Amino acid sequence: MLGVPGLRRRGERAARDDGSADRRALFDAQAFQRAALDALDQGIGMSDLQGRVLLLNRKGEELLGLTADQVTEQVLAGEWVTYDEEGEVLPTERRPNVRTLLLGESVRQEAVGWRRGDGKLRIFSVSTESIVGPDGERTGIVTAFYDITDQRRAERRQRIAEAALESERARFSALVERSSDIICILDAEGELTYASPAGSRLLGHPPGTQIGMSFADLVHHEDLPPLTDTFNDLLREPGGTRSVMARLKKDDGTWVHTEVVATNRLQDPAVQGFVANVRDVTERAQAAALLSWQAFHDPLTGLPNRPLLLDRLPQAMDRCQRRGSRVVLFFVDLDGFKAVNDNHGHHAGDLLLVEVARRFEGTVRAHDTVARFGGDEFVILAEDLGSDEEALQIAERLNQVLEDPIALPSGSVRVSASVGIAFSDDHGVDDLLLAADVALYRAKAAGKARYVIHGADAPA
Repeated sequence: MLGVPGLRRRGERAARDDGSADRRALFDAQAFQRAALDALDQGIGMSDLQGRVLLLNRKGEELLGLTADQVTEQVLAGEWVTYDEEGEVLPTERRPNVRTLLLGESVRQEAVGWRRGDGKLRIFSVSTESIVGPDGERTGIVTAFYDITDQRRAERRQRIAEAALESERARFSALVERSSDIICILDAEGELTYASPAGSRLLGHPPGTQIGMSFADLVHHEDLPPLTDTFNDLLREPGGTRSVMARLKKDDGTWVHTEVVATNRLQDPAVQGFVANVRDVTERAQAAALLSWQAFHDPLTGLPNRPLLLDRLPQAMDRCQRRGSRVVLFFVDLDGFKAVNDNHGHHAGDLLLVEVARRFEGTVRAHDTVARFGGDEFVILAEDLGSDEEALQIAERLNQVLEDPIALPSGSVRVSASVGIAFSDDHGVDDLLLAADVALYRAKAAGKARYVIHGADAPA
C-alpha cells in the first residue's frame, strides 16, 4: 500500500472542545492513504501472490465496474480473462499480471482487454510492479491501469482518415462527415483549407465560413503559445504526430476545451497540410478542474484547506524574504462554537462556520489567504504587513465582524474569536504555524475574544 505520511503538528495542544476528535482524524495515515489513492485518475490495485485483490481504489472500481472482492472471486474461479486489443484471449504467459507474479517482470503500459462487470470489453493501458518484502521476496504485485478504449478508437479513426486522404479526397470527406470529432486540414501557414461538418456542430460557425480562417484566431490566447510550439515542431517532422490541449472559441463567444491531434502531411500531394483531429474534452477538463479544486478546498466553506495553506506558506515566505518584508499568521479558534453545536445541532454549526468564513474573507485583503484548518479553526496568511500594529488591527477586526448575531434556523447566536499571531521574521517555515498555535493557546487560556502575539508578555 502506498504510504502517505500523516501531517503532524509539533506541540499539539490538549483538546479544547469536542471538535478536537475531528482534528485528530486528519492525522489518520490510513485515511490519507486511501484518500490519495481515491484521488488518482487511474485504477490502482494490489494483490497477493495467490491472486487475491487486497485493494482496489475508487477509480479502479469505476473502470472495472467491480469491487476488489468480485475481482478476487473471478480470479480464484478462473473466470478472469485477459484479451489482446483485437478481442482475442491472451495466452496466460503473455498476461502482464502473470509475468510479474511468476517472473518478477515489471510491465509498463501494455494494452490489454478486460471485461467490465457489465460484460463490456474495454482496452486498458496496464503497468505492473512486484511488491518486495524486507527479506527480498515478492509478496504481491501492484497494478496501475487506465481505460484507453476511446484513445484506441480515435487512433483507428485517424488512420482511416489518413488512408482516405491518400487515396481520394472525396472518400475522406465521406468518412469524416459522421465523426463527432472535427477533422480539419491546415496549410503550412496555419490557415484552414478543410473542416468537417463536426466543426460547425461543435463551434457553431456556419458551414464553410471557417475555410481560409487562421486556426490561431479560434484559439484562446493563453493556449496559443503551446499550440504554436507544437506545430513548429511538426514542421520539422514530416509524417510526425503531436497532440496539444487548446480552448477554441465558439460562434457565441464561449470556449470549448479540445484535444488537437495533428499530423504533418505537408509532403503528401493529396493533402499538402496538417491533418488535425479536434476532440471536445470539455467535460473531462471540467472534471479535472473540479477534482483539483476539491483536493485543496474545504467542501463546507469553500475556503482553502490545510494542504493548500501549507503549500502557500513557504511560497509566501520566499516572496517576502526577497522583498524584505514578512509573513504574518493568525491562528483563529471560535469561542462558543461547541455550545452552538450542543444547543442548535451540527447543521446549525455548519451554517455558522459558513457565515464566519464569509465574514473573515470580507475582513482581510484580497491577496491574503483565509483557510479552514479543521473544526472551528481558521488560519489567515497575510503578506507584507508593515508593523505589529497592523497585525493587531486585523486581529481586532476579526472579532469586530463577529459582533453582529449570526442568524440560524433555530435562532440567532453570537460567537467570538481567540487569535494567536506569529511573524516570519521570528520563525522559519517549519515552526511559524506552531508559534501561532502556541500563541492561540495562551489567548484561549486568558478568556474569550483575546489575541496574543507569540513571545509577547500578555494577551490583548
